[in-house]
Amino acid sequence: MISRATLVPISVFEGAANKIGHPPLGRVLKQIISVSWILMMVFTTAQSGKAQSGANDSFALAPTGSGADQIGTPPKWPSASRSYESFSGLSFYFGLGTAIDRSSGKAIDTFGNGTLYNTPRMAGLFGSIGGDWALWQHWGIGFRTSFRGKGDYAGLDYRPLFYDFDTTYEPLGISRRIVPEFQGGLGGLNLRFYESQNCDAFAGCSNANSYLESSNHFQLHFSAGLRVYVKDGLFISPEFDGHWVKNFFQFGGDFVPEYGVAIGYTFGRY
Repeated sequence: MISRATLVPISVFEGAANKIGHPPLGRVLKQIISVSWILMMVFTTAQSGKAQSGANDSFALAPTGSGADQIGTPPKWPSASRSYESFSGLSFYFGLGTAIDRSSGKAIDTFGNGTLYNTPRMAGLFGSIGGDWALWQHWGIGFRTSFRGKGDYAGLDYRPLFYDFDTTYEPLGISRRIVPEFQGGLGGLNLRFYESQNCDAFAGCSNANSYLESSNHFQLHFSAGLRVYVKDGLFISPEFDGHWVKNFFQFGGDFVPEYGVAIGYTFGRY
């Protein structure tokens, strides 16, 4: 059963996705979080039972130098101890930052009336939502999406949405409160275009918000961050993300760097 504390990030992430105009993304995130939480609880229970069984089996009669038998003490297990220290459970986070790409330098006759519009550079405030699940001592899986509100693109409005599914790696941290994290995976970029104005000879021009079309691109993703745990499972993480977008002709380069800071919470952290 999912606890009330877990429902908080679920509702926050779903509400954020609905607010930016992506209700299907909100529903997908809700399903991913719910299933991941259930799987994590099963995995944690199994690991706890295994550890308890190992501790019970470690007690045995051991001979001493004088020949007398005595109850032995349980041996130390450095590798198991370190595994539990580095296991970070199930994490969810959201953040703010920016993604940057230069202009393609093109001038486009967007409306076919002879007026040319320059293509912009990518910038502005981006939001991000993501999560990861540590499956082994240092390795896990994760997902992430980053997005921004509408911006101007050659007379139209556009809205980019990056999404990816990753493998995560957490080496041993500087301390229990400072944990570096690396991610790498693949996903896509959805670039949506909207008509910002409707104009005719009789009524003139008026604001519009009509969806026109979208362009989808394959992307490779990697990131590096440093999680600083401020209290229990609550952490702040400065992050760098790199997106390599295949055939990103709408802008001037296929590589899109992203910089940001995230805040999140880790459930089941040892």
